[in-house]
Amino acid sequence: MISRIARKVATYSAIASSIIITGELKAEWIYTNLDPDSLHTTDSDFFSLDLNGDGTKDFRFDLVDLMYTSLDTTTFIHQQGRVKVSAGTNGVYGVVAEIFNHPYAMSYGDTVSSGMNFKNGLFNVLGFYFSNNVTYSNGSSGNFLGVSNQYIGVKFKIESEWHYGWVGVDVGVGAHSFTIRDYSYNDIPDSAIFVGNKTTGLDKLEELNATVYAHNSEIKISIPFQMLGANLTVHNSMGQMVYNSTINNTQGSYRISESSKGLHVVKIQSYNKTISKKVILN
Repeated sequence: MISRIARKVATYSAIASSIIITGELKAEWIYTNLDPDSLHTTDSDFFSLDLNGDGTKDFRFDLVDLMYTSLDTTTFIHQQGRVKVSAGTNGVYGVVAEIFNHPYAMSYGDTVSSGMNFKNGLFNVLGFYFSNNVTYSNGSSGNFLGVSNQYIGVKFKIESEWHYGWVGVDVGVGAHSFTIRDYSYNDIPDSAIFVGNKTTGLDKLEELNATVYAHNSEIKISIPFQMLGANLTVHNSMGQMVYNSTINNTQGSYRISESSKGLHVVKIQSYNKTISKKVILN
């Protein structure tokens, strides 16, 4: 189980007008690799996913693989394969198509964040296939059918706060199997995550030729052009996010609410780089 306490900013003690920091905000993407991958090939197989290891099942993947035959069981009539993910009150990034929700097949480097079209409920279909040799008909639907190395974007709650993540999943041809490869989520509430990134540590500012500092109520940032489009978040000493934006210029000033003063944690996340810096706003 991953302790929520470790993810909060620890208590601050004021001694002789100075602040002694007893802990700091843990701002990481929590990545889990399944080795070996979790392969499911039998009707009614399922995989329950607990993203943050708190004992609550956040999502469930199910395989339905059925074959109907004639009464004498010698003539094949109908075959169906379906892989779906149940989200409950959580969410899967997708679109309504026909009678099902169809999760989007996301690629490495895509962003999962608030404002996206998340679907909840039981019928989020990754892949569906049927064939009938009496009517000579067949059909399929879903964005994952026969596709490999793709991901679904998800959102789920830890306590009462939304977190964003992704799951690496493959669906076999004909939807007769599915594989869960790995998954990750952002430990900071309401903060974006980049799909497929397996990095959990922090990069050094000087190694990236980047600078982050505070001036009064503004945060000044300079980053290399390779990090343009990165997500910028600022959290106060209570762990509350007070700013969330996308960085569109290599140099910029970001004004934080004047009511938010004192120690803050600035975090910049691109698809393969992460920067974290503590600053003091006056």
